[in-house]
Amino acid sequence: MKKTLKYIIIGLFTLVMYSCTEEFIEPDNEKPIVSGDKISFFADQDNPNNTKGIELTNANFTKFNVFAYSSVGLFNTTPTMTPFINNLTVSKSGNNWNYTGSYYWPASGYLHFYGVATDGASSGFPLGVTNWTAPNAQGYPKFSFQTQNTIANVKDLVTAKTKDKNMFNNTGRVALSFEHVLSEINFKITNSYGTTTRIKKITVSNIIKQGDYTFNANKGLWSFSTAASNKETIVFWSGSQDISNNGNANYTERLFVIPSTGIQVKIDYQTASNWDPLWWFPTNRNITLNLPAVDIGDNKRFNLTID
Repeated sequence: MKKTLKYIIIGLFTLVMYSCTEEFIEPDNEKPIVSGDKISFFADQDNPNNTKGIELTNANFTKFNVFAYSSVGLFNTTPTMTPFINNLTVSKSGNNWNYTGSYYWPASGYLHFYGVATDGASSGFPLGVTNWTAPNAQGYPKFSFQTQNTIANVKDLVTAKTKDKNMFNNTGRVALSFEHVLSEINFKITNSYGTTTRIKKITVSNIIKQGDYTFNANKGLWSFSTAASNKETIVFWSGSQDISNNGNANYTERLFVIPSTGIQVKIDYQTASNWDPLWWFPTNRNITLNLPAVDIGDNKRFNLTID
């Protein structure tokens, strides 16, 4: 009997975290010009919580880092950006964002804000984030991001930006709308083999290990080396799962990857003959296929059909 594996992309959408009403106030950088001119923020997101490959959601979004730059004129016209807030860590306790001190709006000019988060467990930079680089002239900042090497440790990555703010056009408050800037992938397997099939392992390879993310006016831009030394292989799932004929299995694991082309998935599975229902003499099989390119913010489920 001929055995083939087909796949269909059955879902694609960009997850965006929209601003809401939880407020925090920044630490001290200069004395206030007028009473009540402290800089404050609100940020939120409202996606459902998941297990493994934890997606940042309102329930688990407990820490992010803020950078800000000042300029005399508007972002698109000023020749100079001056650091104003450098890697401010903001932590959440209950419904409140807690830290020490306060920042205040300058008397003139504009502020441009950037936020980044992966999880709430690490101190300093979010886990995997390094080498934050301040913008030159009219440019945007950038940073490096390192992926983790197990499905249980992979992190979602979100960023936010807003520019040309001052206490007059913004009533003192800054809205940060965080967006997912990795690609999220998972799988569904449908068995049309004619008899029960046993899934043993799903492995994803050619994942980019490290890339540089640069903010821009849209979703941002990733750059990275395509050398073999910058590729990672992750066991997405392993175990023993029987799928009856015409049945299917959804995998709740979530893998977050730097957007790229050339990602491959390998399925290890077993088949048994009709007279061998108890898997006494299973036949080991596997197949590897290339996935289509994934883009910033993608959420794709690949339907793998064994027939």
